[in-house]
Amino acid sequence: MSGREDIELEVRESEAKYASKAKSLALSKRFILIDPNLKLWVYIGPRRDYILVEDLYCSCGSFTRSLLKKSGCIHLASVKIARETGKYRVLMLTTNDIVGIIWDCVTVGYSLRLRRKL
Repeated sequence: MSGREDIELEVRESEAKYASKAKSLALSKRFILIDPNLKLWVYIGPRRDYILVEDLYCSCGSFTRSLLKKSGCIHLASVKIARETGKYRVLMLTTNDIVGIIWDCVTVGYSLRLRRKL
């Protein structure tokens, strides 16, 4: 194989690995839809929670860094799959609860308030 073919193969393998990881994360049921009208989600992670606005924003560091390279992060890719497959939970929350959960995720990185509501 030529150098170009090697690079193309490496890119395809990397994309397949990313897609597999996104699907696995999507099926984990760690995505919580907290406001359907605003398309506002929370990803409950093992160490940190992230706020997502569907197809637009994620509060994770990877999203911020990816703005320089490409659009999105693994959480945005996964929430799309979760939505399409129905592998997510929905919480009916008050505006105060939503604001509190966002505050927790952004300032502390983890929302006990959200976990209590589950």
